[in-house]
Amino acid sequence: MHKSLSLILLSLLPLTGHICAQASKPSQPNVIFILADDQRFDSLGVTGNTVTDTANLDRLAGEGVLFRNAFVTSPICGPSRANLFTSQWERRNRIGFSSVSGNKIPQELFENSFLMQFKQAGYSTAFIGKHHTKIVDRGNTPLRENVDFCYFGEGHLGFYPGDHDKTFRNLKNKSQIEGLFEAFQAYIKPGSEYDYFYENADASVKDSLQQREADKPFCAWINFNLPHQASLGGMGSRPEDPDFYRSLYRQNQFEVPAGYPNNLTLPENVITREEQPGYYKFSEQSLRTSLLLTARGVYGIDQFVGDLRNLLAELDLAENTIIVFFSDNGLMYGEHGLGGRPCSTRNPCMCHSLFIHPSWMKVSAAVNVPSL
Repeated sequence: MHKSLSLILLSLLPLTGHICAQASKPSQPNVIFILADDQRFDSLGVTGNTVTDTANLDRLAGEGVLFRNAFVTSPICGPSRANLFTSQWERRNRIGFSSVSGNKIPQELFENSFLMQFKQAGYSTAFIGKHHTKIVDRGNTPLRENVDFCYFGEGHLGFYPGDHDKTFRNLKNKSQIEGLFEAFQAYIKPGSEYDYFYENADASVKDSLQQREADKPFCAWINFNLPHQASLGGMGSRPEDPDFYRSLYRQNQFEVPAGYPNNLTLPENVITREEQPGYYKFSEQSLRTSLLLTARGVYGIDQFVGDLRNLLAELDLAENTIIVFFSDNGLMYGEHGLGGRPCSTRNPCMCHSLFIHPSWMKVSAAVNVPSL
């Protein structure tokens, strides 16, 4: 799916000429790629979740194309994101549990990434949020030097990214999702409203923050570290946080698989409960807590999508912007007695545009559909 998704993103490039000719658009379409972290396929109303409210994502799927059989081949954060960057599976790029690559994306693969191909096509580019893969060197030099708006933290961001990384301390919104939306606004909105963002940026990133040029199309890759377990801690603990992080849903709304945690069904030579990471060894009570916080995180992402679409409409960009939503991998929440990522590879994936005719989308994605 990583390779197919990257091909879908790249297939939008030649499609832009067709769109401009057929729809009389004055410019190439913009592209926004939103990547969630550890978000399962069944986390949305449109995919069968009866508890979590995801009205904005459901609408995005309903008005666009929902891929109901989207899978990843490396269901863990770093390798999955490397596959997306390189359009290659882990067995080819060797980024993951192998020392062959040094877990760094080489220069050639970076230059061929979908983000850089949009750059080469004249697009303004942005990379915002979580980054979990080294690009060429420890400092991610090519990423910082070639992406116009490069605003990221390495590894887990936490619910309050500025507590762990000075990069994010220029944000007025301290919670992760709301802070990343603020960063996107600083990139996309013309004028001086967000001058403070650039003026207060840490010296280590100031030179990597260029506001979008209004006469250019843009491609923005927005990466969340939610609803990952590592970013659930502290959720809603500050008075300025949106209230839904504290009050939305109740634990008894979430079902736990019967017999958990004593329902392990896989052979011991495959995995044992003891071999699972510590933060995925749930008790029945802690699993319910995790499901509750995860649902609140998913709701936060859903609100982001709603706010994003309102912003695009405000800036008169909605009809000329493609939105792609995906997740790096899913999780096991007690199924077969497991917590975490051992087997969860099916992810939510959707592509939305107000101006691409459905027949064009089928043509652009047809070559990839059989491999999903």
